[in-house]
Amino acid sequence: MTSTTLSRPGTPAARLTPFLALRDFGGVAKRNLLRSVRTPQLLLYTLEPVMLLLVFH
Repeated sequence: MTSTTLSRPGTPAARLTPFLALRDFGGVAKRNLLRSVRTPQLLLYTLEPVMLLLVFH
């Protein structure tokens, strides 16, 4: 059986700084790009909303 460690109720949450936000964004973007290279159809699904936004803006 595994155990999980929970933070105490009075402990403040970690602050999200711009650096941490950019690091997280970069990690998610890299993961999605690697996935789209393996599955080219995903690129179309990513570009379609952008194209529609540009057309109807």
